[in-house]
Amino acid sequence: MVSPRAQSIDTRLQEILDDFPPDAAVIVEGGHLTLEVERVRDLSAEVGQAEEDRLLLLDLDPASPSLHGELERINLPNGKVWGVLTSDSRLLDQLGRFTPGKRAAYRVRFSPTETQEASLELALECHRRLAGQVRRLEVAILIGNLTVQNGEIRKRLLELCLPKSYRRLFAEYGVGDAYELFSEATCRNLGRNKLLDPRKKLLEDRDLAAKAYRERGYTILREEGHGNYYLASDHVLTRGYHPPLVALTKREGTPTCGLILAGKLLSMARQRFTHFLSVYDLHDDPSIDRKNLDGSIIFGHLAGDLALEVVLCTTNTVGGQRHVLHLDRFGRDELRRGGSLGDHRQLAYQALRRCPDHELLAGEAAPDTCCTLLPTEPERQWSHQ
Repeated sequence: MVSPRAQSIDTRLQEILDDFPPDAAVIVEGGHLTLEVERVRDLSAEVGQAEEDRLLLLDLDPASPSLHGELERINLPNGKVWGVLTSDSRLLDQLGRFTPGKRAAYRVRFSPTETQEASLELALECHRRLAGQVRRLEVAILIGNLTVQNGEIRKRLLELCLPKSYRRLFAEYGVGDAYELFSEATCRNLGRNKLLDPRKKLLEDRDLAAKAYRERGYTILREEGHGNYYLASDHVLTRGYHPPLVALTKREGTPTCGLILAGKLLSMARQRFTHFLSVYDLHDDPSIDRKNLDGSIIFGHLAGDLALEVVLCTTNTVGGQRHVLHLDRFGRDELRRGGSLGDHRQLAYQALRRCPDHELLAGEAAPDTCCTLLPTEPERQWSHQ
């Protein structure tokens, strides 16, 4: 039986669903997860644990036989072999001389919070209401897997780390196999390699920078010294965003959350989806509304001819009661308008002029943040064409 909490829906959200055209290809998202990876020192304390949504990742002898609870064996190009296992109580006897000090062992947890489950339920309720109304319909979950260092292991873990409660919800809502798990690491690489890197040329070629502003109303800035990249656009200036720049990179050139989410949108657009509906709860990320806005703006300006209509639903669940705080909607061509300030240099001037001396999106932000306000040095220098 479908959860009563997901039966009700905000009237504003319902109006948006009713407005989706019959030929729309829609992907709805909720239940964002982050994998928690921790080194295991005492394997005997891990084996036999009944905790759901938990796996063991073991460095194995290539010649070892199949183990109790083994789900998959990953052979790496360097000759290393890793096993992905459940915590079967018979495992210790079978491992015999396994010594964590000599062979690495890791615990991977992927239990969702109540609000992550609630956001997935709301996304699935939207999916249910759209069924039969649009041409194509799927469900998406973004998996935060940057905590897994090896790319091959990261890729193989993706499908194995879907919580049991999510599988149950998929069954209750009749989703079947019509869902896709998006890797945060893959989205990060897409954002950096396909959206940002090609636009760095705007800093070297004034004609290209002028063309980008004339046709799409944006320009790219680089902060000298720190080397971080930012996007300035007419849209950001006229909508009153604060600060009036969208960060593309932070410390040591690391893509921001906004650029990662833009990479996710790029992946969806490449799969020929036309509409995207995302549900996040503030309890799981207090700054998710700004991160999602940044991602939509970056994608809208930098994705070339690819486009999506984007609906961002930000909720706040308190005491089991869900409240829809924000509904932001970007039309497919909303950010594809030519600049109106004369040229890109005027846009850069106006954007920097509105950044107070004591506040600016900074490169020294913590690795897991992207919209942190930090003091700015008086000698901070910027470059743009």
